[in-house]
Amino acid sequence: MSWLWPQSKIGWVLYLFLFGGLFLWLVCLAGQTGILDDMRAEYAASQAMDLIAQQTIYKTNEHMLAHAESASIISCLNKKGPAIKFKSSTEKNKFYLMCQIDEGQWAGKWGIAEFIENMRKPDPVTAFIREDGSITKTFNYLMKWGTKFTKALPWE
Repeated sequence: MSWLWPQSKIGWVLYLFLFGGLFLWLVCLAGQTGILDDMRAEYAASQAMDLIAQQTIYKTNEHMLAHAESASIISCLNKKGPAIKFKSSTEKNKFYLMCQIDEGQWAGKWGIAEFIENMRKPDPVTAFIREDGSITKTFNYLMKWGTKFTKALPWE
């Protein structure tokens, strides 16, 4: 173990230089973890931006505009996404989306928007509030036309 302790002044200088360098290297390495954390945060932010860019933007059509509430329903879907999804029992590419409107004269009511999947994009068909807009009546109405859909929509 005598080789661990320097025997001359030059040995002590080299010894201090070696361990001082090791100490500085460890300090720099500890500082690098901050850079790695910044890089990880930047990557996470870019992933979040990619998800936002992939968010579906639901649009209206002329028929939808015949229903006064359709703009509120589409706005609800664009803000919150569908709360409950149904797939048509008769047409394999037709979907019904439910959303609870939270503003304006239709606030608190459940709206239905009907879309047909066309080349992995939602084509609007119609949007309306069924009867009193309660969740029970809306849900029961949609159960006549389809089944609850729990998977991701084809355009998501």
